[in-house]
Amino acid sequence: MLPTEPIGLDVFRKGHAHDSFWCGLLLGGCGAQLAHKLYVDRQCHFQHYPQPGGAPHACRRPRVGESSADHLYVKSALSQSLLEHEPPGRFAFPPPIGSLLDVDLEDGNRLRVHLDEAVPPDWAGDHTIVLGPGVVPEPGVFSRCPYVYRVRCESEGTSRRCGSARRVRPGSPTGCP
Repeated sequence: MLPTEPIGLDVFRKGHAHDSFWCGLLLGGCGAQLAHKLYVDRQCHFQHYPQPGGAPHACRRPRVGESSADHLYVKSALSQSLLEHEPPGRFAFPPPIGSLLDVDLEDGNRLRVHLDEAVPPDWAGDHTIVLGPGVVPEPGVFSRCPYVYRVRCESEGTSRRCGSARRVRPGSPTGCP
Protein backbone atom coordinates (compact mmCIF):
# COMPACT_ATOMS: atom_id res chain seq x y z
CA MET A 1 0.00 0.00 0.00
CA LEU A 2 1.41 3.35 -0.97
CA PRO A 3 1.94 5.74 1.97
CA THR A 4 -0.29 8.79 1.72
CA GLU A 5 2.08 11.26 3.42
CA PRO A 6 5.11 12.76 1.63
CA ILE A 7 7.64 11.59 4.23
CA GLY A 8 6.29 8.04 4.02
CA LEU A 9 6.44 8.14 0.23
CA ASP A 10 10.13 9.10 0.34
CA VAL A 11 10.88 6.03 2.48
CA PHE A 12 8.71 3.88 0.19
CA ARG A 13 10.55 5.11 -2.92
CA LYS A 14 13.95 4.28 -1.38
CA GLY A 15 12.77 0.81 -0.38
CA HIS A 16 11.28 0.11 -3.82
CA ALA A 17 13.75 1.93 -6.05
CA HIS A 18 14.12 -1.07 -8.38
CA ASP A 19 10.45 -2.14 -8.40
CA SER A 20 7.75 -1.32 -10.91
CA PHE A 21 4.04 -1.01 -10.19
CA TRP A 22 1.11 -1.94 -12.41
CA CYS A 23 -2.63 -1.27 -12.43
CA GLY A 24 -4.02 -4.50 -10.96
CA LEU A 25 -6.20 -6.68 -13.15
CA LEU A 26 -7.69 -8.27 -10.01
CA LEU A 27 -8.71 -4.76 -8.98
CA GLY A 28 -10.60 -4.29 -12.22
CA GLY A 29 -7.75 -2.21 -13.63
CA CYS A 30 -6.16 -2.07 -17.06
CA GLY A 31 -2.72 -3.62 -16.40
CA ALA A 32 -0.79 -0.47 -17.38
CA GLN A 33 2.31 0.70 -15.52
CA LEU A 34 1.85 3.16 -12.66
CA ALA A 35 3.95 5.94 -11.17
CA HIS A 36 3.82 7.12 -7.57
CA LYS A 37 2.83 10.75 -7.29
CA LEU A 38 4.18 12.95 -4.51
CA TYR A 39 1.88 15.67 -3.13
CA VAL A 40 2.28 17.96 -0.15
CA ASP A 41 -1.25 19.40 -0.26
CA ARG A 42 -3.21 16.12 -0.60
CA GLN A 43 -2.69 12.34 -0.37
CA CYS A 44 0.15 10.81 -2.35
CA HIS A 45 -1.12 8.13 -4.73
CA PHE A 46 -0.38 5.96 -7.75
CA GLN A 47 -1.27 7.33 -11.15
CA HIS A 48 -1.04 6.06 -14.71
CA TYR A 49 1.76 7.28 -16.92
CA PRO A 50 0.36 9.52 -19.67
CA GLN A 51 -0.14 8.04 -23.12
CA PRO A 52 2.27 8.92 -25.94
CA GLY A 53 1.69 12.54 -26.87
CA GLY A 54 0.75 13.43 -23.27
CA ALA A 55 -2.91 12.40 -23.39
CA PRO A 56 -4.23 11.15 -20.03
CA HIS A 57 -4.54 7.40 -19.67
CA ALA A 58 -8.09 6.05 -19.54
CA CYS A 59 -8.48 3.18 -17.06
CA ARG A 60 -11.54 1.04 -16.52
CA ARG A 61 -10.88 0.45 -12.81
CA PRO A 62 -14.29 1.07 -11.25
CA ARG A 63 -13.21 1.90 -7.69
CA VAL A 64 -10.20 3.35 -5.98
CA GLY A 65 -9.37 3.90 -2.33
CA GLU A 66 -8.35 1.63 0.48
CA SER A 67 -11.46 -0.59 0.33
CA SER A 68 -11.17 -1.24 -3.42
CA ALA A 69 -8.82 -4.17 -2.79
CA ASP A 70 -10.79 -5.70 0.10
CA HIS A 71 -11.60 -8.81 -1.96
CA LEU A 72 -7.85 -9.51 -2.05
CA TYR A 73 -7.45 -8.89 1.68
CA VAL A 74 -10.44 -11.15 2.45
CA LYS A 75 -8.90 -13.88 0.26
CA SER A 76 -5.61 -13.54 2.11
CA ALA A 77 -7.30 -13.69 5.53
CA LEU A 78 -9.41 -16.71 4.53
CA SER A 79 -6.36 -18.47 3.06
CA GLN A 80 -4.48 -17.99 6.32
CA SER A 81 -7.44 -19.14 8.41
CA LEU A 82 -7.96 -22.25 6.28
CA LEU A 83 -4.29 -23.20 6.62
CA GLU A 84 -4.65 -23.04 10.42
CA HIS A 85 -8.01 -24.80 10.77
CA GLU A 86 -9.07 -26.73 7.68
CA PRO A 87 -7.85 -28.07 4.37
CA PRO A 88 -7.03 -25.33 1.85
CA GLY A 89 -9.67 -24.02 -0.52
CA ARG A 90 -9.84 -22.86 -4.13
CA PHE A 91 -10.52 -19.16 -4.67
CA ALA A 92 -12.11 -17.35 -7.62
CA PHE A 93 -13.07 -13.75 -8.35
CA PRO A 94 -16.26 -13.86 -10.45
CA PRO A 95 -17.25 -10.68 -12.26
CA PRO A 96 -17.60 -7.89 -11.50
CA ILE A 97 -14.05 -7.89 -10.13
CA GLY A 98 -13.94 -6.62 -6.56
CA SER A 99 -17.56 -7.45 -5.76
CA LEU A 100 -17.42 -11.22 -5.20
CA LEU A 101 -15.07 -13.87 -3.85
CA ASP A 102 -15.92 -17.57 -4.21
CA VAL A 103 -14.28 -20.16 -1.97
CA ASP A 104 -14.63 -23.89 -2.67
CA LEU A 105 -13.48 -26.00 0.28
CA GLU A 106 -12.16 -29.54 -0.06
CA ASP A 107 -15.01 -30.88 2.08
CA GLY A 108 -17.54 -29.69 -0.53
CA ASN A 109 -18.68 -26.55 1.30
CA ARG A 110 -18.76 -23.35 -0.75
CA LEU A 111 -18.65 -19.71 0.35
CA ARG A 112 -19.57 -16.63 -1.65
CA VAL A 113 -18.45 -13.31 -0.18
CA HIS A 114 -20.45 -10.28 -1.38
CA LEU A 115 -18.34 -7.16 -0.78
CA ASP A 116 -20.87 -4.76 -2.29
CA GLU A 117 -24.39 -4.83 -3.69
CA ALA A 118 -23.39 -5.24 -7.36
CA VAL A 119 -24.61 -8.87 -7.34
CA PRO A 120 -27.59 -9.74 -5.12
CA PRO A 121 -27.01 -12.78 -2.87
CA ASP A 122 -28.70 -16.01 -3.95
CA TRP A 123 -29.84 -17.32 -0.57
CA ALA A 124 -31.27 -20.48 -2.15
CA GLY A 125 -28.02 -21.34 -3.96
CA ASP A 126 -25.35 -23.81 -2.95
CA HIS A 127 -23.01 -21.22 -1.38
CA THR A 128 -22.88 -20.07 2.22
CA ILE A 129 -23.34 -16.32 1.88
CA VAL A 130 -20.97 -13.87 3.58
CA LEU A 131 -21.86 -10.17 3.40
CA GLY A 132 -19.52 -7.21 3.39
CA PRO A 133 -20.28 -3.87 5.01
CA GLY A 134 -23.24 -2.08 3.53
CA VAL A 135 -24.70 -5.22 1.92
CA VAL A 136 -28.20 -5.52 3.34
CA PRO A 137 -30.17 -8.77 3.11
CA GLU A 138 -33.46 -8.38 1.27
CA PRO A 139 -36.68 -8.54 3.35
CA GLY A 140 -37.67 -12.04 4.40
CA VAL A 141 -34.17 -13.53 4.49
CA PHE A 142 -34.23 -13.96 8.26
CA SER A 143 -37.48 -15.93 8.11
CA ARG A 144 -35.60 -18.56 6.05
CA CYS A 145 -32.04 -18.10 7.30
CA PRO A 146 -31.88 -16.90 10.91
CA TYR A 147 -28.30 -15.66 10.79
CA VAL A 148 -25.90 -13.92 8.47
CA TYR A 149 -22.14 -14.03 8.23
CA ARG A 150 -20.40 -10.67 7.90
CA VAL A 151 -16.88 -9.62 6.97
CA ARG A 152 -15.23 -6.21 7.28
CA CYS A 153 -11.73 -4.91 6.60
CA GLU A 154 -10.18 -2.03 8.50
CA SER A 155 -6.99 -0.11 7.87
CA GLU A 156 -4.18 -1.03 10.21
CA GLY A 157 -1.01 0.89 9.45
CA THR A 158 -0.17 0.34 5.79
CA SER A 159 -2.31 -2.78 5.47
CA ARG A 160 -5.90 -3.91 5.94
CA ARG A 161 -7.09 -6.35 8.59
CA CYS A 162 -10.20 -8.41 7.90
CA GLY A 163 -12.45 -9.91 10.52
CA SER A 164 -15.75 -11.70 10.49
CA ALA A 165 -18.69 -12.26 12.77
CA ARG A 166 -21.82 -14.39 12.80
CA ARG A 167 -24.93 -12.60 13.92
CA VAL A 168 -27.68 -14.80 15.29
CA ARG A 169 -31.20 -13.51 15.78
CA PRO A 170 -32.26 -14.18 19.41
CA GLY A 171 -34.56 -17.20 19.80
CA SER A 172 -33.88 -18.48 16.29
CA PRO A 173 -32.68 -21.91 15.24
CA THR A 174 -28.93 -22.16 14.67
CA GLY A 175 -29.03 -23.55 11.16
CA CYS A 176 -30.03 -22.19 7.80
CA PRO A 177 -32.06 -24.51 5.54
